[in-house]
Amino acid sequence: MTSKQTKGYVAAYLTEESKVNLHEWAEKNIPDDVLFYANMDGKIEGGNVTNKAHITLFFGFNNDLVDKDTLNQYLNTLNIKEVKPSRINVFSTPYSECNILIIEIHDEDKTLLSIHNILKRFPHFEEDLESKFISHITVAFIKADFDFSNLQLSNLPKIEIGRIEYRIKN
Repeated sequence: MTSKQTKGYVAAYLTEESKVNLHEWAEKNIPDDVLFYANMDGKIEGGNVTNKAHITLFFGFNNDLVDKDTLNQYLNTLNIKEVKPSRINVFSTPYSECNILIIEIHDEDKTLLSIHNILKRFPHFEEDLESKFISHITVAFIKADFDFSNLQLSNLPKIEIGRIEYRIKN
């Protein structure tokens, strides 16, 4: 059973400047009254999450089996400095009253998808690969009835990547 085992993930983290710019963009464009919050495991989660902005390149490593030295050697070869947003979209959630607002990342040359596919070669939990890989940055948890179609990417500053790291899911 994987719930007792530790899961890991690899993420590309935005630079502090890009996180601040994204956060300011979100605050300016997403009204506070459409943000969604929920009590999850005894703490309030949701709302604007741009302070943790990153692109998950792979989630679901079996932390007990993955060779972290080999994985980190591979991660050190990656050189992603900037990504371009392609569109604003949402993921649905198990909560019918909430969606996850995302900025999809333009991956025309399939660099991010290629990295994701290479990372699948490391020990992982198959059930974490059930959904299609969509390179994105999570912006906020929003009420399901919020019309996000008027949000514009044109005034979003460039998005720079500061580092790529392996982490363990808390």
